[in-house]
Amino acid sequence: MDFQDLRTLPPEGTVAADICIVGAGPVGLTLASELANSHRKVLVIESGGRSPDVWADALSEIESVGAARVMDQTLVRNRGLGGTSQTWSGRLAAFDDLDFATRDWVPHSGWPISRGEIVPYLDRTLPHLGSIIADNIQNDLLDSVLKDQRNLFDSDLLIDYIWSYSQDAARRRDFMRFGPRMASLKTDGVTGLLNATVTQIEIESNGGSVTGIEVMGPDGGVRRIRAGLTVLCAGGIENARIMLASRRTIEAGVGNGKDQVGRYLMDHPRGPVAAFDPADSLRAQRAFGSYRPKFNGRSVVLTRGFALSPVVQSTQKLVAAACWLNGQVGDHDPYLALAKLARLRGSPGRNVKAIAREAKLLAEGAGRLAKGRSPLRQFDWLNLECIVEQPPYADSRITLADRVDAYGVPLSRIDWKVGQIETDSVRALARAFRDESQRLGLPVPTLADWIREESAAMPLPDVAHPMGTTRMSADPASGVVDRNCRVHGMTNLFVAGTSIFATSGHANPTQTALALAIRLADHLKTLDLATSPAVTASVSTPKARIGLPRPVSPAGKPVILVTGGGGKIGSAVIALLMQRGYAVRALTSRMRSPSKDPQLAWVTRDLRQGDFDFSAEVEGCAGIMHLGAELKHEEDMVSVNVEATRALASAAEKAGVRFFAYASSVSVYGSQYQKVVDEDADSVTVDRDVKSEYWGDSALRTYGRTKRGGELAIAEVAGNVEYVIFRPTVVVNVSDVRAVLEWGTVRRTMLAHRNMHHVFVGDVAAAFVWALEQSLARGQAKPGVEIYNLGDDTISDPTAKGLFAEAHERAPGAIKPVPSLPRAVDWSKDVLRYRGGLRPRRPLGMMDFPSRRLTKAGFTPPTGMAKIRAEAIESLKADSDTDAHGDGR
Repeated sequence: MDFQDLRTLPPEGTVAADICIVGAGPVGLTLASELANSHRKVLVIESGGRSPDVWADALSEIESVGAARVMDQTLVRNRGLGGTSQTWSGRLAAFDDLDFATRDWVPHSGWPISRGEIVPYLDRTLPHLGSIIADNIQNDLLDSVLKDQRNLFDSDLLIDYIWSYSQDAARRRDFMRFGPRMASLKTDGVTGLLNATVTQIEIESNGGSVTGIEVMGPDGGVRRIRAGLTVLCAGGIENARIMLASRRTIEAGVGNGKDQVGRYLMDHPRGPVAAFDPADSLRAQRAFGSYRPKFNGRSVVLTRGFALSPVVQSTQKLVAAACWLNGQVGDHDPYLALAKLARLRGSPGRNVKAIAREAKLLAEGAGRLAKGRSPLRQFDWLNLECIVEQPPYADSRITLADRVDAYGVPLSRIDWKVGQIETDSVRALARAFRDESQRLGLPVPTLADWIREESAAMPLPDVAHPMGTTRMSADPASGVVDRNCRVHGMTNLFVAGTSIFATSGHANPTQTALALAIRLADHLKTLDLATSPAVTASVSTPKARIGLPRPVSPAGKPVILVTGGGGKIGSAVIALLMQRGYAVRALTSRMRSPSKDPQLAWVTRDLRQGDFDFSAEVEGCAGIMHLGAELKHEEDMVSVNVEATRALASAAEKAGVRFFAYASSVSVYGSQYQKVVDEDADSVTVDRDVKSEYWGDSALRTYGRTKRGGELAIAEVAGNVEYVIFRPTVVVNVSDVRAVLEWGTVRRTMLAHRNMHHVFVGDVAAAFVWALEQSLARGQAKPGVEIYNLGDDTISDPTAKGLFAEAHERAPGAIKPVPSLPRAVDWSKDVLRYRGGLRPRRPLGMMDFPSRRLTKAGFTPPTGMAKIRAEAIESLKADSDTDAHGDGR
């Protein structure tokens, strides 16, 4: 990655980017790395330089008016390339399920996302961290590492816990230093500016979007960044400070309309809670010491510890806390002597004597290493160390001080609160450890005075894990960013890092922060930047005159707009249109490389973003194939499936578009009483969810209602355009049919009588293009709305049972027959599940959606499902033959 000093740019200059990332610490650099090679111009700006700088570090000064904190910020926060990874200890851990849950005894607890949504991203943190342990709390890992030491204590009190560590592959004895790593990577599309301190986030007058970022360098010059999206990755303190200090437009600051920015400051109080007698040091290490197993031939260090169980937390109303051994290696330690001797340090004679004196300990250490345990060390002292969660207190917060830094930005005033529940949790943990050790005859540490004395205050300091100051929440009244890290009420400002944590757990936060950053990167890749407020705010011309790419037909045919161009149907429609000689402007929610074919022009446009001005997209188009839809996320379905459809149809009317085809769905029918469902059948209620109308989960019902809502929206605005609404059944390709053929026995048995409703995606595309060409071939437009079921009526037995019977006949060695339950059993199951009543409706698989109206209109599927089923069966047969006879090599 190429980093440039801000001072090399002329003052008052402007730098343009698609995405601007503020902060080059672990989170910012991980985000940038994940966005590399995505055909987006990503700019990372960092307040510091390549190496520590006293002048830059002074910008981190704070005022502390609450519980005592470490005041030397160079010990806990580092400006510069790599951020705090310049000095961190590389300790890694993942949050557990309870950390994400709402706990009635922990005020403001609960995340709007679950741990399950984070887990897939833990694996992807590994190359960034130089680690090979993705999830340190999974039972399989604990079992394989701890073996016979698993569940040493009563698991209703204390549960096993291990910490892993990052490792820099280029410096095997060092933790990951993100700056040097990122500087060495090839990251196309990512550049950086060093010594660039954000002094103001510039926003529109209504506070709804970022229009620019003001930055200053040590030379005192001001430059500006113009970016489609901005992501703050400046740390748990600085993210809040930047937002609060950006108050030129709105006095409360950016994103702070609900007075939430800076609140809920959490940290991890950490320190010793008990001490072992020096005589018990070796026994304590044997019982509770660390591990050094090998994974894929690589030896890793794992710190073994214990944490308060969820049972104790809930019954005693406590928060998460964990403990482990921590000691000071003495000069008499033989391993230290070996290291000194190898490096020619210290007295050779003294080192040799220390090694000879502890030969037995070295031999034991070799045996322990062979068993995946760490060797025993000679400590001057050995403590039981503890770390504890903090609840998100609303009055534990960051505000702005009266004093300012060298750039005139107010310092952070930190009012850190520590409550009684943290003290109670640490006491419970330490006492449980002592009691369980005593019960089992293991070394028993002496508890610290403040642990034994109920009235004593907890003296544990912060450990520089500031969290929660721009917390994630579903409700803007209780947080700053939403589940996708977007600042509530703003279109193009995001926040990443520990400041978005809703709760703090006891785990070191870096790995979870990186997992969330990677998740955010995936989300940002789906967003449209071409029409971002930050870009268009500086452009005075109307959007319709902004030059969207205009494809050119080699046959002189008109331009056709296709939404959802990256989807299954969209891809097939685009291919067929281009084959027939049309020019295609294709909308997609995911960034694509520009097409090398002048006949096709891609436009990135995410319909979920709420910008429904389609005037530029429809300009010059003769027809529209509206295939884009939201199928998964209920919260976006009304916006995408209804409002965007209405807006696109309205734009078509204004632009004089000739033809508009809309991909609806047979889901609009819901669950009917009759078996045969034609276009005149009732549809689901649009304005409310009537569960009995559609036997399916909430998302499926919402999808059906909103697709019908899209149909009605078209009917409302229909004027001079010719509209055709297709209601496809289940759109498949060969691999989809193959997947059905690989169903398990239980599924085949239970669903044997279900109609598969398969229609080949190529035939669906052909229907759309057929309708377009029917319209264009007429001498004049035929305004109005036509609705067609779009399925395949050519299969004699379209049920799952029929498909498997055909497969068994064609490939008896690949498909084994299985018994099937009567249709009544399957139906009765759904009647009971959905409370069908005395007059039960039918599930989707027990209805037929004939395409007679479409056939009568003149369309015949050019391929047909018979051919697709045959190809899927042949594919399965070929693989079965290979498995039986080998691949011949």
